[in-house]
This record gives sequence, structure tokens and C-alpha cells, in this order.
Amino acid sequence: MVILTILVVAGAAALYFTVMNKPEPSPEGTVRTFFSALSSSDSATLKSLYVAGAQPSDEMIGAMASAYRMFSVKWSNLLLKTISQTASAASVEVLDATISASLSGNSKTQQLADILARDGGAQPVFTLKLENGKWLIVNDAGMMNPNGPGTT
Repeated sequence: MVILTILVVAGAAALYFTVMNKPEPSPEGTVRTFFSALSSSDSATLKSLYVAGAQPSDEMIGAMASAYRMFSVKWSNLLLKTISQTASAASVEVLDATISASLSGNSKTQQLADILARDGGAQPVFTLKLENGKWLIVNDAGMMNPNGPGTT
């Protein structure tokens, strides 16, 4: 009887944490997933985050993934702000992030806000669209451009 009770409780907990406790999809969540996939050079995930027609080419994704691997570029400590959201569209601003890179034992870490202030750039703003229950990127603020924010 004790084993049966434990199994029922464990099953209920598993159901709660895997089905019922899923976080709602959010525009900021998609942007966080974008930076995570970019940092890990996960080309398939990157491509899946865009609406059809807005996806970067396979060549661009491959070039960015290669550069991120070569320089061990990592984005962390993202500070995001949803600046507008309707039932089907949203804009998310990247206020700041820590960007780390290393090559041949030399490492450098900078804050995105410092880079943008130095270069006179504006904060990157992603535009997203809700399609089939997922927030997908319409415009990535030039982040998939090799000369985009944070790559100088």
C-alpha cells in the first residue's frame, strides 16, 4: 500500500511538472532561447525561432555558428524588456547582456550597454509574431548579421 501511494504521488508530481506547469510561451522567452541557441551554435534551434520568410539563410546561420564556436562567444545575464505586446505581435528590447569571448587563451568580457554607448548604437529590439502558439522572430535587430550589435 505504501508503494502504491508513493507511485501515485510521484505520478501526480511528474504530471504537474511536465504538463501543467509548463511556462506560457512569451516573447522574452523566445529572445532568451535565441541567445542561448546562438551561444551554443545550435543552428536547428535558431532556424526554428523565426517566422517563415524571415529565417536567415543556412549560409548565414552556418557562418554565425562557426564564428561563435571559433571565438567561444557566450551571451549571459540578459536584461530584456517587452516594450509592446498585443495578442499576436510583440517587441522585446535587449537592455543589456554580458558578452564573453575567447581565442587562443585570451578572454574578454563586456557589457552590451557599454559597447552600444561607445559605438553610439541603439538597444537591439526584436519584433515577434505569435504563430501556432509560439512567439517567433520577425526581425532579430541585426543579431544574425556578422556586424550586428556586440560583434565589434
